[in-house]
Amino acid sequence: MYFRVKSEFGYCTTAAGDVVLLDLIRARYFSLAKNQRHAFLRLAENGWWLDEAAPEFPVLLGLEFLETVVSSDRHNFDIEIESAEADISRTIWSVGVLPDLVQALFGQFLMSAKLRVWTLKIVLRQISNHKSNRKLDERTADTKIQRIRAGYDASEIFIGRTDRCLVRSLAMFATLNRRGINSKLVIGVRTNPFAAHCWIQRGSVVLNDVVEHVRNFTPIMVLG
Repeated sequence: MYFRVKSEFGYCTTAAGDVVLLDLIRARYFSLAKNQRHAFLRLAENGWWLDEAAPEFPVLLGLEFLETVVSSDRHNFDIEIESAEADISRTIWSVGVLPDLVQALFGQFLMSAKLRVWTLKIVLRQISNHKSNRKLDERTADTKIQRIRAGYDASEIFIGRTDRCLVRSLAMFATLNRRGINSKLVIGVRTNPFAAHCWIQRGSVVLNDVVEHVRNFTPIMVLG
């Protein structure tokens, strides 16, 4: 029988060998117990198919994030994201940043409000649906990215940075989408101890963090 991971879940295997899942409806992370991890990894290695007589089969049926399907034509996609190799230097405050600062503050306040009302799945879908069809050349895109990043850096003076990676990255990703700048929103996790993080990449370049930090996390979900 074929299985697939439900669309409201993201998953990954961390560097420590743990299988971690992200529930987009409940906005929570959880890891699999040893027997569940063994069954899930065997399923993945076997092309998402497992015989009903297999000892792992009853375990798989009990996992809330899996559902059975008649064929393998539906996705269990591998996460596609380039390894982070570079980042953008933080900007110094100047009066010229003011318009981008206002937009960054408004974007983060709006995103915080949305996350209080809607599930993360709905927020991600809404951001994807508002992507501009404009195609910018690399030079124009790089200039716009620098200005957007400057606005978000300046916003930390007023609303801080600690524990704001999700709101900050979602808001900046939405801004980039509206400006016609292709990028990827990345949510990553680590274990021992557990931590989650969110950032934005354009190719191998991290747009709102530093390479040394994001490399500590295994991507569990990528949008863009």
